[in-house]
Amino acid sequence: MRNLKSVSRYQDFITHDLTNYIYQNLCRPLSMDELSEYCSLSLFYFQRIFKIVMNESAAGFIRRIRLEFAAQYLLDTNETNITAIAHRCGYSSSQNFARCFKQKFGVTPSEYRSSKLRHRSLEFLTHQLQELTHRGPLQHIKPMQPVYCETLELPDSQVAYIRKQRPYNLRNTMDAFAELRARVAPTPLPKNPLTFALYWDVPLVTQDEKCRLDACVELEHAQSDQESYHIQTVQGGLYRVCHFEFYGGQGEFNQAWVCAIKDFTDSAMLRSHKPVFARFDNRNDWNPELPWSFDICIPIERNRP
Repeated sequence: MRNLKSVSRYQDFITHDLTNYIYQNLCRPLSMDELSEYCSLSLFYFQRIFKIVMNESAAGFIRRIRLEFAAQYLLDTNETNITAIAHRCGYSSSQNFARCFKQKFGVTPSEYRSSKLRHRSLEFLTHQLQELTHRGPLQHIKPMQPVYCETLELPDSQVAYIRKQRPYNLRNTMDAFAELRARVAPTPLPKNPLTFALYWDVPLVTQDEKCRLDACVELEHAQSDQESYHIQTVQGGLYRVCHFEFYGGQGEFNQAWVCAIKDFTDSAMLRSHKPVFARFDNRNDWNPELPWSFDICIPIERNRP
């Protein structure tokens, strides 16, 4: 019989702190001993608790997100050196990487890229986003143009947040923000705080039910003793930032992502392991009668491999 009290004790730490730690260290080997020590658990108990909490083994979780990131990396770049891609995703050899990749996707990394190259077109991206958001064709909607796109150095931001595993679409994002606002209501916030939607996974590759979404709001003062939300730092650094204004419709939100992704792939930049995020200006308090101002921010690798 499972000790549910013990599982509950470590659930938050594994689903937040540990998974963030894993994501931030994908480019290097991660042993089960290191992760169990990070959680202050024995190796046996760590592996058991992780499987109960995440519904997959720790090794399987790491392998999955590495391969999903590798798949996105293959689509985002023209990098032909499979060894460089393997090392960037934490594999010690290109042979092991290619074998694991084929086991998951059924094709070699080179074959996967060749079969998916048309993803760079606006038409293909639009079609994929329609499927992801479970909507019909967006007829008569022209691709939404950003106010501007530029490469910026963004600062760190300390935020209160909640994490959800659900498909990436505007409705799920807004529902997560509504829950977050209720949880942080007693906490002092800056005037007109920025909110962030962090998208940790690769929606064209990751299964819907495994996509991790963080709804975040800027904090004025951290309160580490609270229990209704978590605290983290949205990492700053170099980002490709596309700024949009729209009236809150799912179609417009989709089209903004289409244009931002197309801008990024055309730029030939490399995406880093940090999550992509949307940054919202809340001055209109989500009033559907007024335009929303938001940025789509894609993290950039400073040094190409």
